[in-house]
Amino acid sequence: MYFCTLSLSTTTEHHLALLREVLAKLTASSLKLKRTRWQLFQASVVFLGHEVSASGARPDPANTEKVAMWKTPKTRVNCAASFVLGRIMGNSVPTLPQLLSHCNV
Repeated sequence: MYFCTLSLSTTTEHHLALLREVLAKLTASSLKLKRTRWQLFQASVVFLGHEVSASGARPDPANTEKVAMWKTPKTRVNCAASFVLGRIMGNSVPTLPQLLSHCNV
């Protein structure tokens, strides 16, 4: 079984307290961690398709770059899918409104 956990804190002391709590709960549940998968004390991390840092969460720049490079959608289905994605990604892809300007969905 795999799972992800992300702990955000403003100070090192608070981060250590959260880490102790998470590790205690994992130990109490007889769960083990793979040390090579840990990322501790990072200024920012990519988590579930978003970059999370002290300034907040935003879509992963690698993903927004991929979307910015898309070709203009030609079919109604592609326009609808692009429109939904545009609503999810908000202002993260500056060129998205131009790509969708001809879509009438």
